[in-house]
Amino acid sequence: DGKKVYEGKLNGLNESKIAEMMVGRELSQVYPMKPRRIEEVIFEIKDLSTVDGKVRNVSFKLFRGEILGFYGLVGSGRTEVMESIIGLRKNKKWECFA
Repeated sequence: DGKKVYEGKLNGLNESKIAEMMVGRELSQVYPMKPRRIEEVIFEIKDLSTVDGKVRNVSFKLFRGEILGFYGLVGSGRTEVMESIIGLRKNKKWECFA
């Protein structure tokens, strides 16, 4: 916000302290932990495997209120998992609960 928040030596500063000065509050307050009740599973995949063998035994659960993302390097299988779930890739076996 255009304010000077620190003037001094860099010795003794760490990433946490610099970030605190940048945002104006403790890092624990940036994204405070919220109590989480893990109750309702709204989507679940069990033992997803593709015919071509690029995906083997993938399982996960998505709970109400969560945001689920898939990431990985090229060739890690993330695209194949998504294609399998939406029906673009043939599967050997799997169970889906929604």
